[in-house]
Amino acid sequence: MASSPEVRSTTALSRVVTVTPAPAIDRVIRLDALTRGLVNRSAPAEHFLGGNGLNLARALAAAGNPTAAVAPLNIAPEFAAQPPGAHLRPIPIRERTRVNSVIIERDGTTTNVNEPAARLSAGEWAALHRELDSAVRDIDADWLVVGGAMPAAHGTDAAPAEVRPFAELAERTGARLALDLPAATLGDWLAQGVRPHLIAPNIEELRELTGRRIPTIGAAVDAAFALLRSGVEHVFATLGHRGVLLVSRTAQHWARTAPVRPVNTTGAGDATLAGLLHGWRGDGDPDAVRAALATAVRFGRAAVLTASPTINPEVIPSVPVEIGEPVPTARLD
Repeated sequence: MASSPEVRSTTALSRVVTVTPAPAIDRVIRLDALTRGLVNRSAPAEHFLGGNGLNLARALAAAGNPTAAVAPLNIAPEFAAQPPGAHLRPIPIRERTRVNSVIIERDGTTTNVNEPAARLSAGEWAALHRELDSAVRDIDADWLVVGGAMPAAHGTDAAPAEVRPFAELAERTGARLALDLPAATLGDWLAQGVRPHLIAPNIEELRELTGRRIPTIGAAVDAAFALLRSGVEHVFATLGHRGVLLVSRTAQHWARTAPVRPVNTTGAGDATLAGLLHGWRGDGDPDAVRAALATAVRFGRAAVLTASPTINPEVIPSVPVEIGEPVPTARLD
């Protein structure tokens, strides 16, 4: 595999709008070790506004990208101490924003306990789509990223999450649609005929989406091709310590760096996707793709080495990143 290029000049930064229909307050609890059935002593808990699209937008905004993050929010006063950033475009909703617990042990083991997402009424969904349309046009977005879980659709005035408005907005404005969703939602939306430019599953989601065992890099590439046949343009699969794959109909790339001992794995996939989109607009130019993959791996590496959910791209070291064609026999276990 060849060594990686340096990150491209900031004059080529992409413009990204994210939407997070089910955001959360992440309550981060740090322990030496979690012992079930006993009292555990922790450091004071920290609280961060989170969710896939919000995490992605936070990293991109820190990296200097023109960014807007649309999210439905109803935050209790005790969680509002940390400003979420000027890029946030909140939609007021009636139900309380959920609180998720993230338990991080000294050895890097991370346990997540997630509450159900707040339900959105039909009127709240309509307000979200109006704000999203405005955000995409305001920054002339290169990318529209739909991220995270979807709100439950139950109750007399709740409405389901539909892919059609997101896909139509991307088509109207020329933004490229990227989906970073749980496997069940992503599979359902692909079955409905949506054709995103990019999807971003992790290895477990890739297995769930395709119903395949994926013991090797070659098997992961085959699974990605199965998704390309549904109309997806690019599959960006995060493989944990095995790096990342970017697969299209015409090219396959595997990028990785030396493994590290993680401090915190929460949000690492979001940071990795932020790195990919940082300076890449989704074209097939080989130099642009290689630079984007190098940045993706470096952002992801920085995320797992950082206790905070926000990485600082200005201090990410230019560690060597190997980029080349996938090695089919390389094991993923």
